[in-house]
Amino acid sequence: MSYRILSWDDDEARLKGFSSSSKAGALMRVKIEIEVRSPYCLADLLRRLEEIYGEQNAAARKAPAAKPKPSASRRTIGKAPAPLLLTFRED
Repeated sequence: MSYRILSWDDDEARLKGFSSSSKAGALMRVKIEIEVRSPYCLADLLRRLEEIYGEQNAAARKAPAAKPKPSASRRTIGKAPAPLLLTFRED
C-alpha cells in the first residue's frame, strides 16, 4: 500500500471545490479543482501528478515476453574460440 500527498502553499494555490460521482457497480470518482496563482506552483503540481500517474501505470505494464530458447536440435554452433596460448618467459 502506498500513500500519495499533494500539498501547496495557500498563497500560491487554493482548493476551489470538489465533487464525487458514482454509478451502480462501477468505480467512484472524485474531481478536485485547484486554483493556481503561480506558474511555478502549477508546474510543481503537474510534475507531482505525472509522477503518481507514471508509478501507478508502471505496475500495470507487463514486462516484455522473453524470446523462447531454440531447442537442442536447432541450435547452431558458432565460430570456435581461438586456442589459448600459454608461454613461459625468462627475463
